[in-house]
Amino acid sequence: MAIYLQNTEYINWKTLEFSKTDILVKEGQKEGIQFFPTGSAVPDNCTPIDCTGKYVTKAFANGHHHAYSALAMGMPAPRKSPTDFHEILKHIWWNLDKNLNKEMVEVSALVTAMESAKNGV
Repeated sequence: MAIYLQNTEYINWKTLEFSKTDILVKEGQKEGIQFFPTGSAVPDNCTPIDCTGKYVTKAFANGHHHAYSALAMGMPAPRKSPTDFHEILKHIWWNLDKNLNKEMVEVSALVTAMESAKNGV
C-alpha cells in the first residue's frame, strides 16, 4: 500500500532547502518516494494524508550502528586473516581493547557522533 503526503513542506536533508511538494511513498526498499507538484491528483490505490503545516524529511534514526567500529578506521589488517567470528575478536577487537585509553574511547564517540550527524542519523 502507498501513501500520498499532500501539501508538505519538504526539507532536503542534504542541502537543508525547503520546498512545497506532494510526496508519494511506496512500500518496499526499492520503491522509495516520488515528488509531485502540490495539488496533483492523488494516484489510485493510495491513502492520502493532508500535511498542511507539517514538515517532512528523511528519518533521523538508525536502528543499528556499531559505534565501536570508529576505532578501527585506519587500522592495518591483522597479520592473520580471520576465518570466523572468534578469530575476528581474537585478532582484531581484543587486541584493540588491550590498547585503549579513555581519550581514545572519547574520540571514538565523537567521530561516531559526527559521522552520524553528517549522514542524517
